[in-house]
Amino acid sequence: MQRKGLNIFVLLLIPAIMAFSLHKFYVSLVQMDYNEKNSSLEITMKIFTDDLENALKAKSGLLLKLGTPGELSETDSVLSEYISENFNLFLNGKELKYQYLGKETELDVTWCYLEVTGIGTIEKIGITDKMLTEMFENQSNLIKIKYRNKESAALLNRNRPSDIIRF
Repeated sequence: MQRKGLNIFVLLLIPAIMAFSLHKFYVSLVQMDYNEKNSSLEITMKIFTDDLENALKAKSGLLLKLGTPGELSETDSVLSEYISENFNLFLNGKELKYQYLGKETELDVTWCYLEVTGIGTIEKIGITDKMLTEMFENQSNLIKIKYRNKESAALLNRNRPSDIIRF
């Protein structure tokens, strides 16, 4: 009788584990590195390609076909505009303008590259990252920043799209 109860428990547990393991994680990573030699902030975004494709399609109405031979020519302009609408930086209270350098698609991830030049001393940096939060309720955006010998991070989401990191 005890073995029968164990078998039933295992039979019920397996679908629960499978359902949990099939749950999609909605997360992106932004890595910001201060380049002291160039007085610049180098920004790399790592975003799941299918999630980004869905957000860009909702915004533009276009299926851009990221990372495929059939990728549309307007992809970079649509992507750059989407980033500028959803990702903002403020240095010591003043909004920073960054340059979109481009993107690379690798398997299921798209890497986006940005740069801010003319960065002086960073006392505090404000970050707003609403990327993909309009599409996915559980989207989390992890921000990591390296400034000189210090590292800091922030976890942003739909309910908390902004944070300030102080150095």
